[in-house]
Amino acid sequence: MKRQDAFHPDENLAPDERAELADYVRSGYDRGHMVPSADAPDPSSQADTFSLANMVPQIHANNAGIWERLENGARNAAMSGHEIYVVSGPLFEGASIEQLQHRVMIPTSVFKAVYDATSHQAGVFVTTNNDDQNVQLLSVNDLSARSGIDVFPPLPTTEKTQASPVISPEQRTQCKGIKKHD
Repeated sequence: MKRQDAFHPDENLAPDERAELADYVRSGYDRGHMVPSADAPDPSSQADTFSLANMVPQIHANNAGIWERLENGARNAAMSGHEIYVVSGPLFEGASIEQLQHRVMIPTSVFKAVYDATSHQAGVFVTTNNDDQNVQLLSVNDLSARSGIDVFPPLPTTEKTQASPVISPEQRTQCKGIKKHD
C-alpha cells in the first residue's frame, strides 16, 4: 500500500491537549511515528497512523535512520513467521525537557519494546533523540526501572529480565551497533 502522508490533529483530544500541525512548522523536528504507517493493514488504519497523537518530535537522522531500521527489523521478524508484539514510546529524562511551541514535549529518547511470542524472548531498543545512530538494548525490567512503564505486564519474570536482541535492525547505512545495557 502506498504511503499517504496526511498528518492531522487528533480531534478526540481537547484543543489544549493535542498537538497541531503548526506546532511542528519550522521546528527542525520530524513528526516521528510511534506506530509505523507501513504496518497498517488497510487505508483507514494507515490514515489513523498519521494522527499527531501517534507522533513525537524526532530528530530527522534518528527518525529516518536507526528508528526506521528498528521498524523494519520488527516488520521483517513478523513477516518471517514470528508472532511479534511491539510497544513504542517516548522517554522524557532529565531535569529540563524542551517543548515545541511550549506545547509538545520533545522526548530525550524513544524506545521500541519487542516481544517474540514464537521464541519467548523480549528486548527493548532505546535510541537517543539525536543524530547518533546508537541503540541501547535493555530488558523489559530495565525499561520499567528506568521509566516506570511495564510494557508487557503478563510476561513471566524470566522473559522480562533477559535483554534479547529479538530483532535485527535492517542495515541500509552503517550502524554503530547495539550496545547491551549492563
